[in-house]
Amino acid sequence: MTCTPVKPKTIVVGITEQGYRTGSSHHNYNGRITQVVVDALRDLNEEGLGYGCLSLMFGISRGYVAAICRYEKRVSYATRFKTIKVR
Repeated sequence: MTCTPVKPKTIVVGITEQGYRTGSSHHNYNGRITQVVVDALRDLNEEGLGYGCLSLMFGISRGYVAAICRYEKRVSYATRFKTIKVR
């Protein structure tokens, strides 16, 4: 085994207005529900579809769909992006 230096790679992360990581770059990100699905849930709910119907369509619990549509969950959006180095 040889000791070779580890070159850090760079990634681009989304940052909120307060300076916190958000979206898929956040360390507690739940990757099962993408931002595209969240936007679709909110759009369809505003069109008049109920929480129960949306939960059956997307296979997500009714309570979580309701929290997303009421902007209690998945509220943050990236306002700027930052490049960081990771190992």
